[in-house]
Amino acid sequence: MWSFDHANEHAKLIAAMGSNATNYNLARYLLDPMPLDAMNGASNWDLVHQQAHDDAAGFFNVQPSLPLIDSSTEVHGQFQTWLFINSQEHDALNLAALRTGLV
Repeated sequence: MWSFDHANEHAKLIAAMGSNATNYNLARYLLDPMPLDAMNGASNWDLVHQQAHDDAAGFFNVQPSLPLIDSSTEVHGQFQTWLFINSQEHDALNLAALRTGLV
């Protein structure tokens, strides 16, 4: 369920960017379903997820968070940190999207 909801949050940001994002690749990266190797370092999922965050951060002029590709789900503390950073960045991006009036 988390993976579906998370991918949907990315889709909302892409929709908010819309045709105004001429300098960004608005590809809907495949974030759901998550492959088994996702979130264990630099898997393809990790890389496209990071790119999706970088694209949105650049468009909405939000300071990017720490890189999201270096955390492992197999180490409890790292995974909790990843969840927190990812959530904080989504909050900042959603707020920026609201402030632009594009949402």
